[in-house]
Amino acid sequence: MAPVEDDQDVGQDQLDEEFSVWKKNTPFLYDFVISHPLEWPSLTVQWVPLATPLPHSTDPSSFSVHKLVLGTHTSDDSPNYLLIADAVLPTSVAEAKIDTSGSSTNSVTPKVEITQKIRVDGEVNRARSMPQNPAIVGAKTSGCEVYVFDSTKQAERKQRNGCDPDLRLTGHDKEGYGLSWSPFKQGYLVSGSHDNRICFVGWCLPVLKIKCLGELAKFMK
Repeated sequence: MAPVEDDQDVGQDQLDEEFSVWKKNTPFLYDFVISHPLEWPSLTVQWVPLATPLPHSTDPSSFSVHKLVLGTHTSDDSPNYLLIADAVLPTSVAEAKIDTSGSSTNSVTPKVEITQKIRVDGEVNRARSMPQNPAIVGAKTSGCEVYVFDSTKQAERKQRNGCDPDLRLTGHDKEGYGLSWSPFKQGYLVSGSHDNRICFVGWCLPVLKIKCLGELAKFMK
């Protein structure tokens, strides 16, 4: 087992060295870069179609807060979470050229910060927010069901009791990675899995009280 562990250590050392070299050269490659280490890998990431001015800032027009949706892919039976993050970004490339030496009078620091963790069953393969209501997030995990969460309600719940989605969508027999909300019709969601099925559901927000909903249409290859 020792040679395998040694190979893994060498591989990680090489990755760390390559990342360090890349990080040093980012000023020559990009106008602006923020890096944020995650505790676990994420197989999914999405910009939420919503941006707000930065509160409590001396110049709110220079920075805005964007939201990101991510998910964990853990190991060793560690719990998995749907992650909501805030990204504080400058509104222009000019604002991005910030003095990082500390001499700047601007107190705002661009950053990415995890603001909410929602417990899910299984690794998060794909997570997408509803365009018409970004607080509603759908998640496909390593299980068969599709989970739908209202992040505003989840923030009030204790996450110690495991996965408690606002809605469970059934219809698949295997896990998958396909998930997309309709940009034209609120509440329309399609999902695809390794069972060669595409499931379609359509619902209105009050249906979140039902907790479990089957597909309206199912297409098989």
